[in-house]
Amino acid sequence: MSQENKIKALIVDDQPAIVNLLKQVMESIGVEPILASDGEMALEKILAHKPDIVFTDILMPKMNGIVLLRKIKAFNPYLPVIVFTGYTHYRELIQNENAKPDNFLAKPLNVKQIIEIMLNSFPSLRR
Repeated sequence: MSQENKIKALIVDDQPAIVNLLKQVMESIGVEPILASDGEMALEKILAHKPDIVFTDILMPKMNGIVLLRKIKAFNPYLPVIVFTGYTHYRELIQNENAKPDNFLAKPLNVKQIIEIMLNSFPSLRR
C-alpha cells in the first residue's frame, strides 16, 4: 500500500507505554500511527493528518477522552472512535452519552482484540 493510501490510526494516551504498544501494533499490520498525549493535541492531529480511526484513553490531562469523543463525533460522526480505560465504570458513563464510541476496550489492552478491530474495520489490511 502506498504512503498516500496507507490507513492512519490516531493513538491518544498520556501513558508512553500504551502509546508505544499501540504504535507497534499498528506498524506491524501496515497502519501509519499518529500519536497524541492528550485530547487537545489529538484534535490538532485530526485536522492535520485526517486519521481513519482513533484509539483514545479516557483519563488524560487537558481534555479527557469523553470530551474528545463528543468533539470528534460532532464534526465527523463517521470517524470510528475506540475508547479504552482501566476504569470499567466509565463504560456505563459512556453508554449514557449522545456521542457513543464505536468500540470499548478495557486495560490492560489485548493486542489480538486491537488487531481484530482493525481487520474488521479495514478489510484491505488482511493479507
